[in-house]
Order: sequence, then C-alpha cells, then structure tokens
Amino acid sequence: MIIPYSAYYREGPGLLGPGDAVLIKVCATRGFDNDWAAYKGFSYWTDDEVLTSGDKLSEDAAVALFPSFAQAGLAYRP
Repeated sequence: MIIPYSAYYREGPGLLGPGDAVLIKVCATRGFDNDWAAYKGFSYWTDDEVLTSGDKLSEDAAVALFPSFAQAGLAYRP
C-alpha cells in the first residue's frame, strides 16, 4: 500500500506493513552564493512549497539524491 507522507508523519513507522511505501517530494535548488540545498515535503505540495516550507535534508542525503550539485563544486548550504 502507498502511504502518504502526511499519514506517516502523524503515525510514524508503526503505520507501515510489509511492502508498504511512503510518498514524499524532494526538491533541490541552487543558491546565489555558489551553494545549494535540498528539501523534502508532502507529495501533494508544489515544488515551491517544498522549497519554502519543507524540511531540509542532511548533506549526506542530499548528495546521495543529487550528486551533480556536489560534483559541480557547489557547497551545501548550512
């Protein structure tokens, strides 16, 4: 079963059964100071909502999902 992130966020991992999946949206953005960042949010949010209201990913998670930003020499925004 596909579980919306909003339900997972409220209920936690106990909501998931074998084979269940959680939907989230992840967006990366390039900054204005040779930097970048990535954010996660609800799957039904627009990209702009994720970038302005989402939770920032750790640098390790962001680089795993968007390696080209790091490979381009951009610094991950603290």
